[in-house]
Amino acid sequence: MSKIFPLSLFPEQFFPDVTLKDVRLTESTLEITVTDGQWALEDKMVLFYGPGVMTFTYSGQLQGRWRASSDADWEYVTSPDIFKHVAFFDMIVSGDKYWAFRFRPEQKEYTMEVLLGKVTHIAWSGAGEDLEEDEE
Repeated sequence: MSKIFPLSLFPEQFFPDVTLKDVRLTESTLEITVTDGQWALEDKMVLFYGPGVMTFTYSGQLQGRWRASSDADWEYVTSPDIFKHVAFFDMIVSGDKYWAFRFRPEQKEYTMEVLLGKVTHIAWSGAGEDLEEDEE
């Protein structure tokens, strides 16, 4: 059974310490599959750990973008193939207008991001705490 990650606990910047296996994007979810690691708030509060899938349910606009490490400007893409070569999951930035999920390929010369309009639900399928709370 999946565990709920309350949106009220999610910080503006989040740096998961995970080993990325796969990233899948559907019309309403971003699924991040990991083989190991931990999802922790600060270094003191480990919420979820080990292998599993973190699912971000979203509504609204979706955009993909990438840039070379030496470039300041982003290039926008519409193809879900943006995840084809990702190897590292660096961070999540949550905001009022969108949530940004940052990834890098094995060679690390590019940065790729997916921007989700509004995240409405976060769930973890794997080991960890049950943090479910009523969000009304």
